[in-house]
Amino acid sequence: MSISPAHTQMLMHAVSMAAQIAGQKLNAETSRQEIELAIVRLEQERGIFDAKAGIMRDLIGALVEKRLEAVQGGFTEVLSLYAEQARHFMGQQSHYADAELETTDPLKSARLRKRLGEIDIELRSIRTAARQLYAQMNEVVIRLGGDALNLAPEYASILSLAAPRAWS
Repeated sequence: MSISPAHTQMLMHAVSMAAQIAGQKLNAETSRQEIELAIVRLEQERGIFDAKAGIMRDLIGALVEKRLEAVQGGFTEVLSLYAEQARHFMGQQSHYADAELETTDPLKSARLRKRLGEIDIELRSIRTAARQLYAQMNEVVIRLGGDALNLAPEYASILSLAAPRAWS
């Protein structure tokens, strides 16, 4: 039994359409993931903004009342939020790295590698912001007459924080 040229052409057209549909489905899935990532980022940024606003309110009150412990507690709370975000992205990083190692599909591997790059950027951003905030926090605490913040070792390692320097 032989296939006619018309049937061959129809079959090739059907295969082409299936490939286009698969590509559109992949693009839709990628767009969905990007939207989900944007939503997560916005929620995290809102959480950080709310935390910073709360900390600033607490800081002003503490400065007026000279309640150094309240200031230190607030600062530690903000750093714990940064550490929580860093842990979240580190978990995602591990998940995507494992998935990349397991996949044999080059397209999926490229998408996973792209996502790993995005996660790495997020982690660097979180750690940079935490380092800057930590330095500012310590300066405020020291200027108020306290000692440098004594952080739990997990914050220091997760957020890549160095020991504070002395201010004059």
